[in-house]
Amino acid sequence: IYASPTLRELLCIPQGLELPTRTEFIARIPMHAEDRERVHQAMADHLGGRSERIDNEYRIVDPASGEIRWLHTRAQCVRDADGRPTRMAGATVEITQRKHAEEALRRSEERYELAVLGSTEGLWDWDIRSDMLFLSARCQELIWAQVGEPLRPRRAWIEVTHYHPEDVAH
Repeated sequence: IYASPTLRELLCIPQGLELPTRTEFIARIPMHAEDRERVHQAMADHLGGRSERIDNEYRIVDPASGEIRWLHTRAQCVRDADGRPTRMAGATVEITQRKHAEEALRRSEERYELAVLGSTEGLWDWDIRSDMLFLSARCQELIWAQVGEPLRPRRAWIEVTHYHPEDVAH
């Protein structure tokens, strides 16, 4: 096993430690308990020829600080004429900041969804370039449309909206 100094740092593996086998290398990675089985299965599937490559996101728990960091590893085997793996190469990058940003966005979207659900107002969003109109469920109720209707062009919504005859012109 060859692990670059950067990879060893990402995986919390001491620089001078000898790693002669895959098993010893993997055993030294302080992987988050919830991710370990999934990552091991992806490795087994790839080595067994059941996947084209490894493409995994997982957490590392730094044994010194307890800090949790997210990593993304992509790897692929080189196989002999019989399909047996002979080598594996890959790259690992830290994606902690991206994962934190994704989680913050998820929480923000959840708060927004709760605010919309708790509101009696109908919300809409019109993408002028594509002419697609989004209507919240409440907005669909207000115009007597079928709740759950997908995005559709603005004109299509206008055609199915039941306007009062005095309001049609404007």
